[in-house]
Amino acid sequence: MVILIIMMLHETSHAKHSTHLCSSSCGNIHNITFPFRLTTDPLSCGDLRYNLSCENNITVLYLSLKVYGQYFEYQRHYVQAINYNNYTIRLVDPSIHKDDCSSTPNYTLSEYYFNIGGVHSYEAEIRSGLLYYLKRAYNAESKFEKTRQLLNTLIFFNCESPVLKSSHIDASPCLFNGTFSSSVTSFHSRRKYYSYYYVLKGDDEFNPRESEEACWIQQTTVIKKWETDWIKTADDIRNALIYGFELSWVQSFSRGRGGLCYIVDENSNRVGCVSSCPPLADDRVEIYGCGKNDSSYFRNVKILN
Repeated sequence: MVILIIMMLHETSHAKHSTHLCSSSCGNIHNITFPFRLTTDPLSCGDLRYNLSCENNITVLYLSLKVYGQYFEYQRHYVQAINYNNYTIRLVDPSIHKDDCSSTPNYTLSEYYFNIGGVHSYEAEIRSGLLYYLKRAYNAESKFEKTRQLLNTLIFFNCESPVLKSSHIDASPCLFNGTFSSSVTSFHSRRKYYSYYYVLKGDDEFNPRESEEACWIQQTTVIKKWETDWIKTADDIRNALIYGFELSWVQSFSRGRGGLCYIVDENSNRVGCVSSCPPLADDRVEIYGCGKNDSSYFRNVKILN
């Protein structure tokens, strides 16, 4: 009986460690490790919430998004890079082609999609420096020293007359006079119109009906939110689309418990999580009472209960 218990403990320990030791590659993405895994990896590898596919030697992420709060949509994106230092993944829409400036995103995206329905596996912001966390019966309130937004929403829109505003970036010659077509705006395809980009920044709002010209939105997508405001021309927009956008996967450290994770110290990239009380004890090195700190299983994660 003693031997059986020892064997069970050994197998449990081995399975737990093998989850983090797996490494895969696909195309230009090398050393894919926890929490990510390829769908062809053993089930003991990585976190199933962070599945990646290898398709024609290209690493693909099927991004699950709750659209309009009603249903889930799975959007297929190419993985450009995985950063294990700041816990971000860079994605690009597969319809964007470097050699075709008229190519447009296949999927509709905005920052709003990542703020629906609580905590997501992938997020559009990085939190750092927890100031406080208040847990209530049905919700929680938290405040951080810094919250860095990762995305800007990019709007493709058309107008029947030229628009002379510095915030409206002329999309010609790539997107001009009938490049766009859809069932929603098909009646416009018979007319000459002018195409523009608009980058939403912060709390900006964009309403084409407020314009003096007859305008309509064709598409929305997201681009990386850069620290400097360098996007001024159609070429800049094209380069931003080719580069792709970044999402945070720091929530992987919550291990699916529904907690809120953040970066404790940006210099050392330590991660902390606030979780419900009481915590699960299987992954903990030391167990404390509710409201106390403890050490954890991976990358210096600290859980506050």
